[in-house]
Amino acid sequence: MSMIKASHGANLALHRPTAQGPETFTNELSRNTPSLYLSNKAVDGNADGTLYSHCSHTIDAPIMWWLVDLEDSCQIHSVALLNRDESSYRLQNFTIDIFRKDPRLEPTFPENFGQICAHQVDPVGASQWVELDCNNGPVTGQFVRIVKRSFEALTLCQVKF
Repeated sequence: MSMIKASHGANLALHRPTAQGPETFTNELSRNTPSLYLSNKAVDGNADGTLYSHCSHTIDAPIMWWLVDLEDSCQIHSVALLNRDESSYRLQNFTIDIFRKDPRLEPTFPENFGQICAHQVDPVGASQWVELDCNNGPVTGQFVRIVKRSFEALTLCQVKF
């Protein structure tokens, strides 16, 4: 497998396969529009930040996660996230970790950790971007996960690196 090095300004996550868990949030609106809140909303390139049309959203659970498969090994220097417009306080106290292999295949998933890129304690502002540099330099892997260990939903409007 070759390794791709992220170039400044490129978005390696754009339109890549994604997943989130433990489930996608549903409500009356999403039952009528099943494409709402799906994990792929965070890599569709639409930086609107409006929850109801352009963001991924999990249910509330002890461990919430969102994951993108870059489909090749990549060197990640930083990760940029766009927060939602409402209930923005929820995007706090999360970790970005990177795996060489699909962590969902491990029996300890989602409790296991990959190589830690960054941790964000403070809340990200409403409809704001935050760019987090990997703490110890670039991290190489194929799967990038954002994980939150608290009983609040994880919502991401865009993820790029």
